[in-house]
Amino acid sequence: MKKTLKIAALGITGLLTTQASADKLGLNLQLADETARLGFFSESMGVNELYRYDAGFQFDNDKSYLVDASVLYANKGMLDPNIDLGVKAKLAYVDHDPSGDSTLGILMGVQAKYWLPTPVPSSLMLEYLYGPKILTTGDGDSLREGNVRYQVQLLRNLSGYVGYRQFNVHKSGGGYYNFDKGANIGIEFSF
Repeated sequence: MKKTLKIAALGITGLLTTQASADKLGLNLQLADETARLGFFSESMGVNELYRYDAGFQFDNDKSYLVDASVLYANKGMLDPNIDLGVKAKLAYVDHDPSGDSTLGILMGVQAKYWLPTPVPSSLMLEYLYGPKILTTGDGDSLREGNVRYQVQLLRNLSGYVGYRQFNVHKSGGGYYNFDKGANIGIEFSF
């Protein structure tokens, strides 16, 4: 539990230190059939680049939980004006309560977002992150996360999304622990 609190404190501290230069601060809530996630984010945009810092807490109906903090750097319009391509790094702590196991790891990967040519700002996002064995400690050998999301701006400061997410831990003894696997719906509020 102390590790979890330290990771959460580091993530929130990182978000608060970027507040002075942030263009956008906000909260997000994501719900799925068996999980719920509450997150905080800070976003800074330049002419051709975007920096986004996220921290979140997610739990499931088996009393397992995930605490994470991430940073994303994306280049806007590098290949096409409607495409944002980026790299992302995430620190994640997963407590698998049913088995008593826990895993801490660093995931790295890519994100691509395609802005649809619609009157209301909307986008399709694909993301894949991987935490190899060398960057993973505890009862897991590696971590994997994949996201697909359709997001639409509902109001000036409110966006909604639907998607599919999979986050799993490859266990040391073999097999996978699927912390999150399935469709989700969420909102993102900025201020």
